[in-house]
Amino acid sequence: MSRLRTGGSLPGRFHQHIHLHEGMEMDTYLGTIIAVAFDFAPRGFMLCQGQLLSIQHNTALFSLLGTRYGGNGITHFALPDLRGHAPAGTASLAGDKVPEHTHPVNFSGDGFGAGTPVVQPSPGVNYCICVEGIFPSRP
Repeated sequence: MSRLRTGGSLPGRFHQHIHLHEGMEMDTYLGTIIAVAFDFAPRGFMLCQGQLLSIQHNTALFSLLGTRYGGNGITHFALPDLRGHAPAGTASLAGDKVPEHTHPVNFSGDGFGAGTPVVQPSPGVNYCICVEGIFPSRP
């Protein structure tokens, strides 16, 4: 992955390329959120953990997010906090909110079948927001 930064923090002055494979790359819009299966943010991204950022140093991103996720709107704003969230379209319950229950299991020849407890897995997914990318144009 490479990053080309052309300077400043004004809209349209950052450019982020994600290299998919040799000779192919994808431009990323500022504010785009991606899910990753590792515990760090790629170059040009930050983890979505509710961090406060300086408006003065992140004017382009602030113009897109505003104080939707927090901050005072004068000196700082917040990134979304997506820790512990599951991707859209999947069900997720916090460990203490999963009702105790069993699912019938049929094992042939062993006489099992009384049921197996189900534990909600942790998603194992981290969300990152593009902080160096192309400023999206409005339609």
